[in-house]
Amino acid sequence: MGKIWRNYKLPISAVMFIAGLLLLFFSTYYLMFYKQQPEFVKSITEPLGNWNYWVFLLGLVLAATGAWYIYDTLRKLREFFEYLHSDSKATFRNNLADLMYLAEHLGDRYVKMVEEKKREWKIK
Repeated sequence: MGKIWRNYKLPISAVMFIAGLLLLFFSTYYLMFYKQQPEFVKSITEPLGNWNYWVFLLGLVLAATGAWYIYDTLRKLREFFEYLHSDSKATFRNNLADLMYLAEHLGDRYVKMVEEKKREWKIK
């Protein structure tokens, strides 16, 4: 599971975020606008009854977790490409440990990119 998570962290996080927002939308609609719900919303929320409180919490957790992982992954990607596309061999070598750390957390594709850049700069 760890390898799948590393390689597909951004899409999985986006799905978590969207699912959390949908759960929040439906449960909030039930909890705040119970009498004014459209029929399609009522058909989803009505069978859950008081479980909508738990659905609200689950949606909150999913949305927050997905948003955090999206932010964290995009931050690491930006930092990774800054290090990878450095113009100086010395700068690249000095940041190699950080670059490998980021590559291992981002997935196999990024480790291969670092290896290619190391071959290009002739670094072992």
